[in-house]
Amino acid sequence: MVQRLFHYCASLTFLVAFSVIYQNLIVPWMQPPMMNAIGIPPESESKATNDFQDLFPDGAWQHGVCKQLQTSTGTLLFQKWEQISDDQWKLWPVTVIIGRGMSASENSSPVIIEADSGAEIQFTQSLDVMSGGAPPISRGRILGDVHIFRNDAGNPARRFDLRTANVGIDNKKIWTTESIEMRVGRARWVGRDLTLHLAAPTSSPGRRGADILDRLELIYLDAFTMPLGDGGLWQPDGQTPVNQRATDPKQRAAMVSLQCGGRVEYDFALDQLMLSDSVSLIHQVQGLLADPHPWVAGGKKRPASSILPSSGPAQSTANTSTLSPLGHTPALG
Repeated sequence: MVQRLFHYCASLTFLVAFSVIYQNLIVPWMQPPMMNAIGIPPESESKATNDFQDLFPDGAWQHGVCKQLQTSTGTLLFQKWEQISDDQWKLWPVTVIIGRGMSASENSSPVIIEADSGAEIQFTQSLDVMSGGAPPISRGRILGDVHIFRNDAGNPARRFDLRTANVGIDNKKIWTTESIEMRVGRARWVGRDLTLHLAAPTSSPGRRGADILDRLELIYLDAFTMPLGDGGLWQPDGQTPVNQRATDPKQRAAMVSLQCGGRVEYDFALDQLMLSDSVSLIHQVQGLLADPHPWVAGGKKRPASSILPSSGPAQSTANTSTLSPLGHTPALG
């Protein structure tokens, strides 16, 4: 009995001693070295800052919780993302704000691109989507229906609104080969194959430094209409009595319609429209009958009513023509 108790105590003593030696000598060698803690930057997922409050209507998703990435010239707002490659990401829904970025001075009327289907954006360098900053955009493809617009409450003639689909973008231009419906000032455009050229950071002499859009090119113009002031090209003389203005062409609502067979260019800074190849202008005054005489465009006779059935008698054809400005009464040059 005593011998068994002795053996038990000896074994217990041996195990305790071995455990102490193991804990103090062996365990420290088996543990990994101490590492310095690395702070993780907070996510840039937040509500839109005051810099964007004036750009979107109440209740828009851009006012809620979304992720923001700032480049040198603009800002990306989006809610979901997926990495395609080291420098390419898919972001959706996405809003691109051109004119309010890290190095750009705040523009009161930036150009905004919206697409619920999102965009595939390739950056010039790899992107850390958690950082809040982003390298410049090399190129991108904006998917599905796209809305591009610029509001200028102080100058309605500079308002711009474009609806189209499947848009390409880089640091110099925005383009699409799809059909477009666009408003520039008071003018309404319908066509296909559009390119918007962005202004360079340093504006050339005589150009407004705040302009983001430089010029546009439209390859196919299907329709161009613009409402004019009372009397249209024939401005009112201000002497017609109010009770006679309904019968005076100078006091009636008017509209101008343009068509051409070639490319159309518009300079945003100069507010000047250039048309080429068989240009025709039809001036419509409310209540006047269409001119029944045919006109010639590109060597082929066509009745004026085939272009604008309710057009007035003022018509013009030319090989090239300039119209300026779109926000005011036009003049041909």
